[in-house]
Amino acid sequence: MAVGFGLLFSLLLLSPHTLVGVSPPCPAGCRCYSLTVECGSTDLRDIPRLVPPSTQTIFLQDNVISQIRRVDLTLLKHLHYLYLQNNSISGVEPGSFHDQSQLLELALNGNRIHLLTPSMLQGLEQLRILYLSGNDITRLLDYTFKGLQRLQELHLQQNSIEMIADQALVGLTSLALLDLSRNNLHTIGPTSLRPLVSLQVLRIT
Repeated sequence: MAVGFGLLFSLLLLSPHTLVGVSPPCPAGCRCYSLTVECGSTDLRDIPRLVPPSTQTIFLQDNVISQIRRVDLTLLKHLHYLYLQNNSISGVEPGSFHDQSQLLELALNGNRIHLLTPSMLQGLEQLRILYLSGNDITRLLDYTFKGLQRLQELHLQQNSIEMIADQALVGLTSLALLDLSRNNLHTIGPTSLRPLVSLQVLRIT
């Protein structure tokens, strides 16, 4: 028995499939460390697939990603921070953030998004900060942010917003900062701002 055990132990040490020390896959051209994946400025056209499922922070800024698809983030259920600023994103498939119930900060500034819908943001119940500045948004439709009850900062500056629907900001009961500066607004009706019971800072320069 002692000889057999020693032989088995030796084989385990030599096996290429030994689990000890094996690292999860990392997307080509990216750096992975401490639950963080860095893929900034790597000419990515899509959100990479081989991101470790345990990842909490992803840097994908300064690429040429054109859209966010529902399959892109399905396996990343532990994300806290997602940075996609300065890409070419024009569309977000409805349900893309359905599995991101732990996401706290989402940066989509500096893209080409022109329309926001409630289905695009569905699943972000824990989100605290949303960056949407520097896009091509022209109007805010009713109930767009209805599911974002914990959102504290909403950055919409440097768009082309001309109209805010009366019910567009419904649900933003925790919002403390709303930045609407550098848009094309001429009036803001009192009904639009009524849901913002926690608002401390409103920027409309």
